[in-house]
Amino acid sequence: MVIERKKVLVETPDHWKIALYKYTSATLSTSTSATHSKRESNAHDTSPSAAHSKRESNAHGTSTSATHSKRESNVHGTSTSTVHSKRESNVHGTSISATLNTAGERGTAAKHKYPVLLLHGIASNHRVWDFGIPEFSFAHYLVQNGYLVYSLDLRGRAGSDGPHTGRGNKWSVDDYLLCDLPTACEYILEDSGAQKLHWVGHSMGGILGFFYQIRHKAANLQSFTTFASALNYTYSTINHFRTWLDYMSALQYFPIKEFWSPMQPFAGLNTVWNRFLWNPENMREDIGKKIIGEMIEPIAVNEWNQIKLISAAEGMPRLSGGFPHLASDRRIQVPVLMLAGDRDWLCALDGVEWTMDELSCEKKLMVFGKEYGSKSHYGHMDLVCGITAPREVWPKALTWIDRFDRV
Repeated sequence: MVIERKKVLVETPDHWKIALYKYTSATLSTSTSATHSKRESNAHDTSPSAAHSKRESNAHGTSTSATHSKRESNVHGTSTSTVHSKRESNVHGTSISATLNTAGERGTAAKHKYPVLLLHGIASNHRVWDFGIPEFSFAHYLVQNGYLVYSLDLRGRAGSDGPHTGRGNKWSVDDYLLCDLPTACEYILEDSGAQKLHWVGHSMGGILGFFYQIRHKAANLQSFTTFASALNYTYSTINHFRTWLDYMSALQYFPIKEFWSPMQPFAGLNTVWNRFLWNPENMREDIGKKIIGEMIEPIAVNEWNQIKLISAAEGMPRLSGGFPHLASDRRIQVPVLMLAGDRDWLCALDGVEWTMDELSCEKKLMVFGKEYGSKSHYGHMDLVCGITAPREVWPKALTWIDRFDRV
């Protein structure tokens, strides 16, 4: 099976361009639906459709389509396509729309009803789901099992871009909840033609899934799966760093990437720094190096000032104050599967169990570790991309998603 990855830039209401990475398979993309076939040429018709016929010259004098679907090679060797959302203006200030809704690109007709959104955690990006090594790519795994997959880079990540004036670089969790995530969900549903989507989040990506439901009532979510997420980090090792990180609040970013980069040559060793992120016995050295070299991103001060309050189970407030986001909020209604590691230093099992007790929605907890029947202990990152994760963890997540895709 050939899996293609295309990068799509979607503009938020405050003019950030967030990156979505769309994964489809060549076998799925051969099917066409009647609603979209009118917009593309068939194999016997060389005339382009109205959506693709308009041509324009780019800066180099070469011809590009008005949909901006120019292909380029990404770091994984798969093709990517940068496409602008219909809310975005082109260089002439006129409105353009993304013409991605051809059935050949959707690939949803083969097996499953709803697409999957993959969301990374804090100080992280979309690569947690795909480091370019197919056997350790959860994104590839879902596509191989018949799903259309979108992996998001929130603002501030290398794949996204935004305004660099005013408070543009000082993003917060509120910006994710009010701008990035509604924009991404709207685009995915429009592009796929689906009514709902499956949300899968790692670490903060799971936290945001809970908070998204509080802010937006989550009528467009079909199922929810978290990897190493909780709404109480009192028991976590990260709680011991709260005061130290608060001293750094004078900076625009916390330089996490610069701090961790010198550790990259030692990614295969059993060190304290590695155990902070993963169980060294359950992580390949090449994946560990990619985590440090390609995945770790800065943390904005406003982002930290909100998210740190979860460390004390106080409930994260809005940046302006008030409105705490609590695990007991009854607007959290989407069925959730919580996957946890037995030796996760960042998201302690006690915090996950506390969250389970507080939730009122349909819920299920699965813990992975030697005491729980697994072949290895599990830390924070290896729950997604560890040596044994594809055999032990991924099938459990897939079973949960499959169950609610049939509803």
